[in-house]
Amino acid sequence: MDQPRKVREGGKKKGPGAAVVAAVVVVVLLVIIVLVGAVAARRYENYLSGYWVGDPGFLEKAQLRDMQLFIAPREGGCRQGYLLMTDLDGNFVSNQAIEICERSAAQRWWTALGSSFKTARDAYSAQCVEITYDDASAGGAAPMPERVKLTLSILDGTLTLYDDTKVYAFLVKDSAASAAAVEAYTS
Repeated sequence: MDQPRKVREGGKKKGPGAAVVAAVVVVVLLVIIVLVGAVAARRYENYLSGYWVGDPGFLEKAQLRDMQLFIAPREGGCRQGYLLMTDLDGNFVSNQAIEICERSAAQRWWTALGSSFKTARDAYSAQCVEITYDDASAGGAAPMPERVKLTLSILDGTLTLYDDTKVYAFLVKDSAASAAAVEAYTS
């Protein structure tokens, strides 16, 4: 005669409990990862807005006297901005409004998530940033290519615009001027 199943298995009744617990743990972990990535991406997005000035070492190598970039908060898919560059003689290389559009929201989220776990060498990056220049439509020469890569470091307070062969801008954030500029732009 067969013993009841409960007795055969040592008195323990098995059921779907372990699978349900594992599924709940996986779902909770995924939600936490998505939320941490979203918060990190929002932090980098907010930090990108503001007033950036050329690093003195970069300006010297690039043969520029001055470089200033204002980047407004994101409105829709793009950001408005203004680029000011002067050569060593004080002549304008650029004095124009620009529009900056970052592509690949998933890549920005992924790099922001990865950067949130680093204590040094953080790097939020966008592999394709499109810059539209106001003067370029009027026949003026663009000071940088229309498509560049962007790397932003909150810990270092730097913004780099580059492609595979050249760095076009290495900028440092001016926090006090940024707060005033963003407030003036949004009000």
